[in-house]
Amino acid sequence: MLRRFRFVPPWQVVAFALLAVVLTLIYRRAFEAPFLPWDDDYNLTKNPYIAVSGWRHLWVESFYGMYVPVTGTVWAALYDLSDGKPWPFRPVNLAFHFTNTFLVYVLLSSLLRKLRTPSALAAFAGAALFALHPLQVGSVAWISDLRGIMSTFFGLLATLVFFRWRGWAGAAGGLALFALGLLSKPQIAVLPLALSGAVFLLEREFLMGALLRLAPWF
Repeated sequence: MLRRFRFVPPWQVVAFALLAVVLTLIYRRAFEAPFLPWDDDYNLTKNPYIAVSGWRHLWVESFYGMYVPVTGTVWAALYDLSDGKPWPFRPVNLAFHFTNTFLVYVLLSSLLRKLRTPSALAAFAGAALFALHPLQVGSVAWISDLRGIMSTFFGLLATLVFFRWRGWAGAAGGLALFALGLLSKPQIAVLPLALSGAVFLLEREFLMGALLRLAPWF
């Protein structure tokens, strides 16, 4: 068991700590911003299932054209915590975004090892690009896109579980995480197709078994 334990190189701890500081500095002014009139009102302040009658209704019917009960439950908890104020929402968005950045790093590290070109520095560079790309501002600073950030979180976790645990237990765990992602934002429905393509490109000898394990995902 001890042989399986891996120490994290100090430079990785420092690098991710610095990245967290940089991200906080970039988005710190957004933490003080109000709810935006673009969807934040309908999703939160004007959403009767969050502001008035209770979040349980989010699980039995859609609101504002979306069925996202997992995200809605997090919104409801934050709304109750802050007594309807916007201050906790964007820090939570940023926390999920930073977690996604680390998951991207793990996936890139695994991919580089699979390609026999292991490089922790290259994996970190890719993760940093994901973290700092200007297109991320629309998700992190916009309260309503916690939907996208959470669905990405569950999608990345589902991908890791699917590839790291090749048995049916891994398939079931990945499926459960994929379902949580769909209930956060359904646009990740394409994930099983993407995973099939990844297996075809990288592990073609396991393609039939992977497709059988992915069948319930479809």
